[in-house]
Formats: sequence, structure tokens, C-alpha cells
Amino acid sequence: MIDKAHNGFQMHCDNCSDSIYIPHATTYKEVYEEAKSSGWINRQIDGEWMNFCGDECYKERRNV
Repeated sequence: MIDKAHNGFQMHCDNCSDSIYIPHATTYKEVYEEAKSSGWINRQIDGEWMNFCGDECYKERRNV
């Protein structure tokens, strides 16, 4: 999930409680690019796009 927050965006991991603040981003593309450079990934699971703070959370969620 991505929320607008304090002159930027907050991206939340769809598996754990981790989040990343992306300051001064104005588009979702900028958010995804910045998050990716910090090790975050987004994957489609059962037709729904999800955000993960890393590969470990993605693998954990995929096996649920």
C-alpha cells in the first residue's frame, strides 16, 4: 500500500509492518523507483500488485 504523507509518500510492506518514506516524490513512478533502489520489490500475486520490503517477505507471503 502507498499513502500520501508529509510532502512525499509512505510505502508499506504487504507482508510485515515495515515501511519506507519517500520524500518529495510527486508520482507513483518516482515512489516505485526510489523504493526499488532501496531493495523494495513489487510483485503480482493472484492478480493483485503488492509491495514487499525485500525478497524474504515476498517469499514468505507467496507461501502463505
